[in-house]
Amino acid sequence: MNIIRPDYVWAYQPGRRTATDYIILHHAASDGSAEDIHAYHRDVKGWAGIAYHYYIRRDGSVYQGREENWNGGHTEGYNSRSIGVCFEGNFETERMTDAQILAGRELLSALKGRYPDAQIVRHGELNRTACPGKNFPFAALTENLPAVGENAGEQPSDWARESVERWIELGILRGDGSGSYGLQETVTLERMVTLVERRI
Repeated sequence: MNIIRPDYVWAYQPGRRTATDYIILHHAASDGSAEDIHAYHRDVKGWAGIAYHYYIRRDGSVYQGREENWNGGHTEGYNSRSIGVCFEGNFETERMTDAQILAGRELLSALKGRYPDAQIVRHGELNRTACPGKNFPFAALTENLPAVGENAGEQPSDWARESVERWIELGILRGDGSGSYGLQETVTLERMVTLVERRI
């Protein structure tokens, strides 16, 4: 999917997440761009910047907020082990657009492909808040999500099988026991490149 990455200026680097136990869904309770939220969170709240990792507008466009491996600022007590996804609008008083639902499902499928053990929850399930609102279409966003990811359900080709199995042993790739594989959550691009360089 196409993810728009604004050129944010951060107040500070919020640190790196230690785990991905939850994917937490929010509403903005207002209208506005990702840049508007970033400015509000940074300049008014005094935070690093936009608190969420992803922001989905009414037209279905998806924006990167914080880098996926950074701590969020969206759910007290859970920011170091969750990814925050926010939807434009106030779902206490209005309904989500079809475009947002489709984009949300695609994003959540991709996230579940990368973090299959993460539980998708509403903000209000973890903190005392009405977020994401009584009209939030949780079931429409989360039921029967297809496994979508860079390598979700993919079997290595015969010519690559030996290398894939070696990388699983090294902890670079995650194997699920069925031959499918994907990047380990804790493997950064820098670590992967370094390991490859050392092998060459």
